[in-house]
Amino acid sequence: MLQLDDSVGLIAGVGPSRATELRSGGILSVGDLLMYLPMRYEDRSQRLPVGELEPGKRVGVEAEVLSVRRKGPPGRRQQVEMRIGDDSGEAQAIWFNQPYMARRFARGDRVHLFGLVDEYRGLAQIVNPVVADADATEPSLHVGRPVPVYRRIGALGPGMLRRLVATALDALAPDGGRLPASVVDEHGLMPFRQALSELHYPPRDARLEDWAQLRSEAHRALVMNEFVDFQVVLGLQRRRAAGERGFARQITPDAVAAIVAELPFRLTAAQQRVLGEIVVDLSAPVPMHRLVQGDVGCGKTAVLGTAALAVALGGEQVAVLAPTEILVRQHLATLAPWAAALGVEVVALTGADSPAMRRPRRQRLRDDGPVIAVGTHALLEPAVEFARLGLVVVDEQHRFGVGQRAAMRAKGRRQGIQPDLLVTTATPIPRSLALTLYGDLEISRIDEMPPGRRPVLTRQLSRSPRKEIVGKLEKMIAMGARAFVVVPAIESEEDGDETMATVAKVAEQLREALGESRVGLLHGRQNGRTKAAAIDDFVAGATPVLVSTTVVEVGVDVPAATLMVVVQANRFGLAQLHQLRGRVGRGDAGGECWLLADEPLSATARARLDTLCRTNDGFEVAEEDLALRGAGELLGYRQTGPFGFRIANPRRHYDWLLTARDVAEGLLASDDAVARDYRRALRESWRSRMRLARAG
Repeated sequence: MLQLDDSVGLIAGVGPSRATELRSGGILSVGDLLMYLPMRYEDRSQRLPVGELEPGKRVGVEAEVLSVRRKGPPGRRQQVEMRIGDDSGEAQAIWFNQPYMARRFARGDRVHLFGLVDEYRGLAQIVNPVVADADATEPSLHVGRPVPVYRRIGALGPGMLRRLVATALDALAPDGGRLPASVVDEHGLMPFRQALSELHYPPRDARLEDWAQLRSEAHRALVMNEFVDFQVVLGLQRRRAAGERGFARQITPDAVAAIVAELPFRLTAAQQRVLGEIVVDLSAPVPMHRLVQGDVGCGKTAVLGTAALAVALGGEQVAVLAPTEILVRQHLATLAPWAAALGVEVVALTGADSPAMRRPRRQRLRDDGPVIAVGTHALLEPAVEFARLGLVVVDEQHRFGVGQRAAMRAKGRRQGIQPDLLVTTATPIPRSLALTLYGDLEISRIDEMPPGRRPVLTRQLSRSPRKEIVGKLEKMIAMGARAFVVVPAIESEEDGDETMATVAKVAEQLREALGESRVGLLHGRQNGRTKAAAIDDFVAGATPVLVSTTVVEVGVDVPAATLMVVVQANRFGLAQLHQLRGRVGRGDAGGECWLLADEPLSATARARLDTLCRTNDGFEVAEEDLALRGAGELLGYRQTGPFGFRIANPRRHYDWLLTARDVAEGLLASDDAVARDYRRALRESWRSRMRLARAG
């Protein structure tokens, strides 16, 4: 029998190649796979007449095959066209790169197809439809009930993932959940094993809206398990912190003033207040654990840079952990000249560095003496060692898991002394939510923008006004400005969502309109050198228009950028749209943000876009985001969710989070055997998985 913590390689059918593919998607254990959420569920049992097919809907249709033909040269790149019909009309099904489909059907056959309907030359058309009720390779539990559709992981498509999930569930041991039975009974939670099964196999009579919105009873059981575990871990961390010792140092006001004097601008009152709070922490005998929140462009870098330099000038080392190479480059450009003026060295470590570049930089960190290391996940590698790490700064902390933050701090632990921890975020978190999630952190808030920073004018448009957009871009280029064009995907979805805008498609369209040399391309699958070149060309104006995915969400500071165009803005979350908007308007010319949306919009999508058009205040945006998500709307979900949760989402499941906090307080206070066993099991699980420590 399989256990949740077992390696994913122990699942029948997962050989070395598939295990590698799964691990590339963050699926390391059986539990990781079983908590890999479907991106949607499809009711493939419906059978509509041809005449009721509507473009834009995923539906099932049953009809007679009128004709089948192949198009294109022989080989995998052929397409198969099939005409189907009934008394209500005719339609077309088309398969790309699946020539074997032509041998599967003959004229006169009855077929049951399921897929996304569009329109081609006045005829309803289904692209790459599924042949419903005919795939013997699908798990039997999916027959006659909603089918989960998973986001592709490498070469593993939804069909293969369905088979692997079914195999893992069949082999899973009957126990699973860690919560005491008394908690499960008191709160009416579904048994853990049953909840896992229903997550992937909704009952035949399920309201799929509940599953799509992650609000089913199965989701509630699993979310409560995650939330209670997390809240108890926070409590255990607080207990452990009581015996921690920090670095003994004194940072004088004169020392801080000398650092700030090197800046080309004056700090705002909010920056000065937060910096003062940090300096008090840095001078205390216990380790600092502080979260700094601030809206996009509020000047967090100046604050964290001052703190880092204050520590380094005292003879210690500082590590600044950032989620992307782009953000590392931005920090390096800001900190290096500032630090050089004060006699402090700054080194960078990223995954793009060659071995010849890494060796001397790693050696520099092993040598005693002040230095600031700025890096991506490369800083977390075991080969990176510090001689005297006094401060860990985790920028855009929500991009890192608890374990990663803990591992970074562990590099500085010496003889019972812990380094200080400063975590920052440009994604404002409502105060009530922050206090619940970061109960062991002091929270500072930079709630003032630098003088002269003008609000970005935000407009909502339909997706169609291409002529207006091209005209705006041409005027902007003539003025020497820059523009971002952000799209939701690198490639179309594997399941045939041809409506998804992609970077290549949009870049090609703009190059035709504006000229090949004027449009750059940037996305997450490019190597570090290509990304750096794309950014450099954009900054220099060689390519004044940059078509990108959300890789530019953080770390790109281009004062000449005056326009942000977000294509299919309805596919993005509210906080993410606010972050993207923050990339423009950083110079004297101000900025505009155009949100292009697919009509018709849902009520929630319209509310999101209306909020962006109404306010530039990130904290107001955060509160509105929480209110919208609290209504259960699925605004977009990253599989490795915020705060390291696999299923739970603090904003969407805030009501459950509050209940979980109360449950956790009871389990922490109780001295009965069941509560003690639960805490012991939790310590062991988190220690082995995450090196349990106060990681923020």
